[in-house]
Amino acid sequence: DYPKYSVWNSMYMVTSNEGTGCPIYALDRTKMLAGDPSATTQRFTTPDYPTIGFQATTPITFDGGSAPPAGAPAMLMRMADDAWSASIPNDRLELWTLTVDFTTPGNSVLSGPTTYATQPFDTELCGYTSFSCIDQPGTSVNLDPLREVIMNRAHYRNLGTHEVIVCNHVTDVDGTDHAGIRWYELRRTGGPGQPWSIHQQGTYAPDGDSRWMAGIAINDLGDIALAYSVSSGSTAPSLRYTGRNASDPLGQMTVTETSIAAGTSGNASNRWGDYFSLDTDPSTGSFWGTGCYNTTSSWRTRIFEFSLPVTSPDYTLAVTSNTATACQPTAASYTIQVGSLLGYSAPVTLSVTGLPAGLTAGFSPNPVTPGGSSTLTIGNTGSVAMGSYGFTLQASSTSGPKSLPLTLEVTATPGATTLLAPANGATGVSGALSWNAAANADSYSVTIATDAGLLNVVESATGVIGTSYTP
Repeated sequence: DYPKYSVWNSMYMVTSNEGTGCPIYALDRTKMLAGDPSATTQRFTTPDYPTIGFQATTPITFDGGSAPPAGAPAMLMRMADDAWSASIPNDRLELWTLTVDFTTPGNSVLSGPTTYATQPFDTELCGYTSFSCIDQPGTSVNLDPLREVIMNRAHYRNLGTHEVIVCNHVTDVDGTDHAGIRWYELRRTGGPGQPWSIHQQGTYAPDGDSRWMAGIAINDLGDIALAYSVSSGSTAPSLRYTGRNASDPLGQMTVTETSIAAGTSGNASNRWGDYFSLDTDPSTGSFWGTGCYNTTSSWRTRIFEFSLPVTSPDYTLAVTSNTATACQPTAASYTIQVGSLLGYSAPVTLSVTGLPAGLTAGFSPNPVTPGGSSTLTIGNTGSVAMGSYGFTLQASSTSGPKSLPLTLEVTATPGATTLLAPANGATGVSGALSWNAAANADSYSVTIATDAGLLNVVESATGVIGTSYTP
């Protein structure tokens, strides 16, 4: 029940609620991406807590162009309310780390938890096990507060100077079953050997309506956004967002609350959402999400995108496509766009990291004036084996660094192909052309002409998939 997924350097993680224990599944990402059928899964558990029935950790997934530092263990999180058990001395966040050896499972280690005392919160929303709590208009049916878990998703981002984790959960803000959103930003400076700490935290509950079921995300500027449900005895279940810029006072969501989708009636069931999702656009820094609202006694899903206001000059970094293909020995190219926010004009210097040995990289021009573009050319593709290679585009300027993940697909020069039908030299024939498959070919070009020199072309096609073509 309630599976949640995350991406880390060498693994995918899945957590679930299975009644007892908090299961964690580690999947061999490297072999899965290679299509290797020998990929394996390992299972771990963290202890249960009393009082609550829903038992699940939340895996932390990474965003952005800079991956976690090499060797950094994967991470999971949950919160603990001191009202659940005398063994919990204070309200807190718990962080677990997971290092997995897919070759020798006995070497895999789940460690933790490291605990972080928080401002007090209260998960007692109509009790600790009720699926019915949040008011709706025009009905006695109340909605599930989903009080026991860190909400989907907990996001990690490597901002270069420091690493961040953002997460959230619901809390009763005043002891009256009035739901609000408790959110956190954790930071670490200096890499995996250094500790995490809570950089800021806050509770978002600007009025008497309940707010819960939030998705949270942080972009490469350090701006944080929340998208969530809103409901009360006078407000039908609706979908809204707020946010904050990195320069805003700590602990405050300063962006004016904005409607994404307004509800028109209460839901006929107490089941609601279970989870939303909010993620950042790697090119623009805007936020994309999914969530639900209610119309005519039934919930509906809305896919949405929004941007937070820009408060200081900066540049943006984008590429027209994050993936380029090179047919050996030809080069591959990417078009990089550098935008300007609020008149930012300082030059932006581009570079790449993580490029496989033998490949070359060049930019034209470099540096780039915001509002302009540059072409990145990856050369000497014959020096590497066929395959897919990930590397990172880096940008630096006075406002700070940015990065984007790029992928290079290297294919070998296709072999020759031979026409199979109709027979070579045949005349007065019609129907499909067919030929033998050429090694390393992705598609074929077909040219039909009235002369052997292919000067008087009567039909042509490109991008033909397969080994036949019917004129």
